[in-house]
Amino acid sequence: MKNILIVLGVLFLIIAVLIFRPVPIVSEKNAVIEKAIVSDIYEGGVNDIVFRLENNHRRYYINSGLERGLVINSLREN
Repeated sequence: MKNILIVLGVLFLIIAVLIFRPVPIVSEKNAVIEKAIVSDIYEGGVNDIVFRLENNHRRYYINSGLERGLVINSLREN
């Protein structure tokens, strides 16, 4: 029983570290640059803004974009 609790505690700790780790900040040099027409903008995750581009299967996002003052409807109009 004690071994099971230790294993569960270690698993919980590993999962907590993986879930709550900070999002890495990418330098401009390492950033992906795409030129395309935005086909859709919507909220995803927790206050993230997600972009879909025409003819591109990837989804791009602004981490915590809504917390930073961006408004999805304003982005859609531009």
